[in-house]
Order: sequence, then structure tokens, then C-alpha cells
Amino acid sequence: MSIARINDINLYYEVHGQGFPIVCIAGFSGDHMGWINLIEPLAQKYKVILLDNRGVGQSDVPPGPYSIEQMSNDVYSLCQYLDIRQALVMGNSMGGFIAQQLMRHHPQFVRASIIVNSTQKSRASCNLFFEGLLELITAKAPVASCVKLVLSLLYSSDFLSIPGRIEELIQLSVNYPYAASEEGMHAQLAALKDFDSSAWVHEINTPTLVIGSDQDLIFDEASIKALAKAIPKAQYHSFPRVGHLPHQEVLPQEFMCVIDEFIQPLLD
Repeated sequence: MSIARINDINLYYEVHGQGFPIVCIAGFSGDHMGWINLIEPLAQKYKVILLDNRGVGQSDVPPGPYSIEQMSNDVYSLCQYLDIRQALVMGNSMGGFIAQQLMRHHPQFVRASIIVNSTQKSRASCNLFFEGLLELITAKAPVASCVKLVLSLLYSSDFLSIPGRIEELIQLSVNYPYAASEEGMHAQLAALKDFDSSAWVHEINTPTLVIGSDQDLIFDEASIKALAKAIPKAQYHSFPRVGHLPHQEVLPQEFMCVIDEFIQPLLD
């Protein structure tokens, strides 16, 4: 649980466990806590590096707009700071954009990647939703109401139907001391909207596991599959009846089984 001075900002990071390094990168407006279900099982096998991207969590919120290339440079620079010369990279959603950028510019650094519910670019409906959400935040709409909107987009109906689940998630969000600021969200949204890897993603030569799910309302599964098809050395795995965050919805051991099956042959 530390702060590193990276690219003229203070970047929050944590290191857990020992073994081959795996860097976990969160999506838009999320921080390292999005991986909380996997920290312990990952740390039993790998050296886990978690970070808060610029603009969120306990990292600095420098003036925006940001870019995916800028945030990928933050990740790479942090790993150089930690003397990590090669790592596995796992990114969810916008974190998958960052992972793609890392593979493009630092192919020798990324031993393999796991891209969770991400695509080649953000679609217009997703951008519109987050623009509207930010307008509600600016208008001082009740925090709980904004959280409900986000939950409806992030999770499957099955997950949200678990008794007490919605109330639990709302309270966690409302009471979280490091919630993303309006400024940070605006700056990250610019990066999300500007990214498009379709012209170069086919040049990536890194072994990649693309994970998707059939109830993702942010990035439809067809677009996630298209990313897997575009990367020459990619495999695809789908979780049924799951939303945008399968690493939070499915049991940790089930998610670990999928990624271990992909990773272990590459490390042997």
C-alpha cells in the first residue's frame, strides 16, 4: 500500500504475494478495489500489482483530458519503478484498452494478457450513458440514484436479484472514501471515447485471453468476440448469464480456473 511518483503524479499501488508478476488494471472510474475478490487467490500463485489509474482512487487527479496511451505509460513506468521487467497484464473494460496499448508499445514487457469485457473502441451508447451520468453528478443528483443507474448497467439481472445485493452495493458505493471525483471521471471519459485500436490491434503478437459475457450491457458480446478474433494469438472464453464484471459476479475459484488454464502453460 504505497505511493510512487510516476510521470509527475502520485500513483497509488499495492503489491501482494510472490511469483510471476500480474498487473491488474481497472476500468473507467474504477480503482484497484474492483479486483478485491481475486486479490487473495491471485496472491497465492502470483505477485499481484494493483494500482489506481490517474484520476481515481488514491492517485492524483491531474488536469485532463487523459489518453489511454498516457495511462498505459503510467502502468509501464510503475512497473519499471518496481523493477518488474516482464509481467502478465489483466485489464477490465477501459483497463483492456490500456492492456492493448501496452502490448502495442511494450510487447517485450507483456508476457501475456487477459482482457476482461473490453473491445476495440467504446460504443456511442456507452459514451452517452456516462456523459449523462456526469451531467447528473454536476447537477447534484442524489448519489444513491446515480449508483443505481450504474449498477443497472454493470451487473446481470441474476446478480442484482440476490436478496440484499442492491442495497449492499449502494451502501458500499455511497460510503466509499475514495470515490471517483467529477474531474477525474471527465478526464478519464475523454480517454475512453478517444480510443480505437481497430487499425492496429491485428499487429499484436502477444498471447491473449479475451473474456466476455452474454449479459454485458456496456460492451455487447459480439464486440468482445470481435476483439478476440482480431488478435492473432487470442483465445476466447464466455461466462453465461453474467454482466460487465465477471471477475466480481462469478466465484473467484471459477474465474481463477479459467485464467490459470491460460497462464500456466505459458509460464512452464
